[in-house]
Amino acid sequence: MVGSSDCGYIFDWSEEGLLERCFKEALRLSPGDIKATGARAQARIREMTAYENILPQRMVVFEKMKRRAAGKKVFPSVNRYDPLPPPAAPPSGPVCEPGLLSVVVPYYNMGRYLGETVRSILSSKYQPLEIVVVDDGSDERESVEKLREIEAAGQGRLRVVRTENRGLASARNTGAENACGEYLALVDADDLVEPDFFTRCAGVLKRYENVSLVYSWVRYFDAAHGCFIANNLEFPYLLAHNMLAAICVLKRADYLAFARNKPQMSYGLEDYEAWISLYEAGRLGVCIPEFLTRYRVRPGSMLRSMNDNQTLFMYDEIVRLHAESYRRYGDQLFRLLNANGASFAWNSPGENRESAERRLRWCEQRLQELGEEAQSLRGQLASLEWARDLSKMGIRTALRGLGYGLKRKTREVFKGKPGC
Repeated sequence: MVGSSDCGYIFDWSEEGLLERCFKEALRLSPGDIKATGARAQARIREMTAYENILPQRMVVFEKMKRRAAGKKVFPSVNRYDPLPPPAAPPSGPVCEPGLLSVVVPYYNMGRYLGETVRSILSSKYQPLEIVVVDDGSDERESVEKLREIEAAGQGRLRVVRTENRGLASARNTGAENACGEYLALVDADDLVEPDFFTRCAGVLKRYENVSLVYSWVRYFDAAHGCFIANNLEFPYLLAHNMLAAICVLKRADYLAFARNKPQMSYGLEDYEAWISLYEAGRLGVCIPEFLTRYRVRPGSMLRSMNDNQTLFMYDEIVRLHAESYRRYGDQLFRLLNANGASFAWNSPGENRESAERRLRWCEQRLQELGEEAQSLRGQLASLEWARDLSKMGIRTALRGLGYGLKRKTREVFKGKPGC
């Protein structure tokens, strides 16, 4: 950045004595010359690093990269996978309709939120589109009625598949099996999508042969604020921590072949385990670096209802199901955790989904503890009611009243007795 002698001095180690001469010349400068040299150097650095000068140069490079990659059908990945043929069609189920997007919405007593979610999906720019709501045995009267109301207003674009209560994993699988689309979107019954989310995701899936899953950055709303900065699926990072929320678009055939949610993930993290299975099969997951989805953080959700022991049990189950991958990448995972700390903070250290949920869970627990403490204090105060009365009357007044009472009681005891 010095560039020329008017901004400073440059020396070459290979030229003997040059460093010494540069020092001597610098020491001979007057204070005014030193100040002027520094000002010229600052001006040169500002010119070289200015946004308006750097951006056009970077855009030239980006355009070259885009032209070079325009015809490529394989998305680059840290881990190399040999090109794999598409999976065979599932043995049963609806005939796949090319281009159709089937949005699967698992539903269990979520009548309070479903209407907003369905409106969000129907506002999508992507066409053609169908919604498959899987009612996982809802038993709350208001939620059952709300689902019937939404089903009646669906105008053929919304179907309801009803099952007995078997959990979220089974509901997603049932929705995928009953979907008719080439593409499959997963949206929980309380989350929202932006109008161009599905279009952007489908565009990536159409372009790259080795990509089976597309998603985006996520904004939180309702009980928490912030965002989740997701990343592309890559090992070993994915083995340490989930890299996306379960609001995504997949190739339906690949979901049915490689990413079915497993019922043994009974407490949660069933989507996380599915992404590991998908990546092990050589199907990549790509993140669109824009906020195109919204994840509702609410008290009592399935994820926040998990306690620490259940969470650890689910992680143990993931390791058991993918033991070979964890053995293969174990040394890299050890180094990553040592260098970067807890994996739940990798995606967005200041405000990630896990930390937001942990803060909310801590607040809920603390509120419960404070409520219990308040109840205990109320009990103690009730048992000391007489003490509160004494404090109101004052000790002197209380003793005076006690003295009068004793005199009265004494008169009553000895009344009518001889000598009294």
